[in-house]
Amino acid sequence: TLLTAEISHMARHGGAAAERAGKLAAWQLDRLRQVIEESIADRSINVSTLAESCSISPRHLVRRFKETTGDTIHGYARRVRHERAKQMLASEERRLKDIAAELGFMTPSHFAAEFRQQTGCTPSQYRARQRQR
Repeated sequence: TLLTAEISHMARHGGAAAERAGKLAAWQLDRLRQVIEESIADRSINVSTLAESCSISPRHLVRRFKETTGDTIHGYARRVRHERAKQMLASEERRLKDIAAELGFMTPSHFAAEFRQQTGCTPSQYRARQRQR
């Protein structure tokens, strides 16, 4: 969420100066964020597809994204997926395997392992803590 807010801020205030500094233009950041968030469960999305949506080469996209946000595209997409998982766990009564499938994880155990690595607790523990609040 914080990274999304920062990208939005940069998109509003970056302008042409960002392009001259080797950074992504505001419309490119907005477009990338939109494509990544809409296709979070789509395993076929790749840097080439993202670069095409921004009308630049994959190599330039990778460098400019890192220069603009301080993060990699993969890291950003991973964070978006985990933020969505947290929202779903906190607000929905769906089974963990259904959430894992919707977010594009191959298995519920893979989802649980990545979630635990990112948050320090399992999805079930996170859901229980959110219910207590």
